[in-house]
Amino acid sequence: MSRNKKLLLAIIAVFAVTIGLLGFQSALSESDYAMNEVSKKIEKSSAVEKSIESEELEETSSPSSEEAAEELQEDDDSEKKQEENDSASEDHGESNKEEHTEKKSVASSDHEKGQVTSSTDQTASNSNSDSVSSKETDNRSTDKKVEKEQTSQKEKKTNKEPETKETVPTVTYSIVAESDTILAPVTVEINEGDTVLDVLINVTRKNKIHMSFRGGTGANAYVEGIDNLYEFDRGQGSGWMYRVNGIFPNRGAGVVPLLDGDVIEWLYTVDLGKDLGAELQPFRP
Repeated sequence: MSRNKKLLLAIIAVFAVTIGLLGFQSALSESDYAMNEVSKKIEKSSAVEKSIESEELEETSSPSSEEAAEELQEDDDSEKKQEENDSASEDHGESNKEEHTEKKSVASSDHEKGQVTSSTDQTASNSNSDSVSSKETDNRSTDKKVEKEQTSQKEKKTNKEPETKETVPTVTYSIVAESDTILAPVTVEINEGDTVLDVLINVTRKNKIHMSFRGGTGANAYVEGIDNLYEFDRGQGSGWMYRVNGIFPNRGAGVVPLLDGDVIEWLYTVDLGKDLGAELQPFRP
């Protein structure tokens, strides 16, 4: 019994192995078939692509061939034009040679004529140069004369006496109170007929110095104070006196005329002029 089972199991195992081998073989055959199909499809697609590429190449090559034909035609035309130009240039060269020979003959004749005219021109130019040289000598002589006249005029001007300018008359004015200098000596312009009082009024106004007087501007004029220093401020014998060129005039300042170069001094006395050494004297009556 046990042997029969073993045999049966062995048979079953063999059967199973055979069935498995058959299935494996069928699977292999199916896979080979599938691979063949895939390779066929790949070959078809590559063939289609090659045909498309060949068509595209034909399309692109067709215009290039046309362009090549056009270029060949243009080359032929250019060669023909070149040949025509060469022939024309040869003809032109021959014509130029003929013209050149004609020009040479004309130039030679013109040269002969030019030599004749140049000789005449040379004689004319020589005569003109002679006339020009004579004119130049005349001009030089006239220029020398003009220079001499100018130098003589300059000498006359230098020998003339210098013009005298009109001088404006001036006087020198100063105001001193004992040891205090109110106005240092200053030069003042005067007009004809100005008096000592007239110039005092102008000087004090110009220098902004206070000055007061009474009795008008004539013979009765009397200067009371200068720079706020009045008579009797420093005693009963104090007051203002004036001196012209070192002289104390015995008349009032309103009637003594001034001349160019006078020196006028206004001085303050404290003792009726004795401290100044004043001695009244007649002055320009």
